Amino acid sequence: MQSFSGLLEPDESADGEISYREGGLDLASGLDLAARLVTGDVGTRIVVVSAGGLDTHSNQFDHGAGGMSMMFGPMVRGGVITDIDLGDQLDGDVRPTIDPRTMYTACLDWLGMDVEGALGQRFDEVALLR
Repeated sequence: MQSFSGLLEPDESADGEISYREGGLDLASGLDLAARLVTGDVGTRIVVVSAGGLDTHSNQFDHGAGGMSMMFGPMVRGGVITDIDLGDQLDGDVRPTIDPRTMYTACLDWLGMDVEGALGQRFDEVALLR
């Protein structure tokens, strides 16, 4: 296993600039760091990358109560799991279609953790792993 040395510093762009946002890296730099952690043989099993500041509500649909998550890896079933139904809204907002705890259940299973102990029950609404 390699050390973290050199992995945590983001690469500079062609003009020598590193793009930071308030609270951390921009999305591209965050994904770059995640890729280096996963491929760097340092024992990384899960990486969470988030991006904020995208919600201006200028000429776009309201995102509502629903959200988007992505999972990557050889044990993940590929494809889009669900679609947004703009005709079935919750107080005028996009309705969540899958309980996010379904993804937590899959991640905890993959890590070999006690799902019921962590979440109180299993959420196996959709099979996310092979």
